Amino acid sequence: MTDQELLQAIRVITKEEIQESEKRTMTAVKAEIQESEKRTMTAVKAEIQESEKRTMTAVKAEIQQSGRQIMKDAVVLMDAEFTPKFNLLAENQSIIMERLERLEKKVDGLEDKVLEHDFKLRIIK
Repeated sequence: MTDQELLQAIRVITKEEIQESEKRTMTAVKAEIQESEKRTMTAVKAEIQESEKRTMTAVKAEIQQSGRQIMKDAVVLMDAEFTPKFNLLAENQSIIMERLERLEKKVDGLEDKVLEHDFKLRIIK
């Protein structure tokens, strides 16, 4: 074998070895990338779940606080709206009750007069 043929044979062998090495390296790199992607996805999913839990907790707390505030505001609004009206109703009812008492006294007096007149008419007859 000549030097040229030996060099050619060495080139072929070296090229084959390099190609095999590249294949093994690519296979190993792909496997590492896949494992890394799996770990990353698992970590991301866990982070997302934790984030969702924190968000839901915060949202629930905010909803509860809003509900309490709405109830307080409703009570204040009802107090401001209804109390003066109830006070006015009570005042008017008091006035009506006083008038009713006066009318009842007048009716009692008129009943007495009617009985008296009825009695006098019977005597006259």
